[in-house]
Amino acid sequence: SWRKLIDIGLQEKLLNSKSNCIGIWNWNRFMENKTFDLGILTNQTSNRMNSSFIPKSKYLIFTYKGTFRKLTEVYSYIYREFIIKERIFLKPIPPFEIYIKYPPFYYEKDCITKIYLPIQD
Repeated sequence: SWRKLIDIGLQEKLLNSKSNCIGIWNWNRFMENKTFDLGILTNQTSNRMNSSFIPKSKYLIFTYKGTFRKLTEVYSYIYREFIIKERIFLKPIPPFEIYIKYPPFYYEKDCITKIYLPIQD
């Protein structure tokens, strides 16, 4: 959970107001067994966290400012309107989010999230 990530990040000195966090969507090709992993973008290691790597790809990047509660609406617009209208083809690898500004360092209304969608060349 978000709170657990923040607590561990602060305790392990991996996190401060200039750190970026990341959320990675994972699912199989049938959109089943969806999971969401949270992490901290860092070069440091911690015994309390696992490491992951982001696949090299060309990404379509959206920047969203506002509460996390509205991210579902943002994704709905991106997938149901923008991608179809612009005829963009996605790669079958997980999208991810980078949290630039987030609680507890910023008010939720001031959060900044970058959404990365892997696209075909």
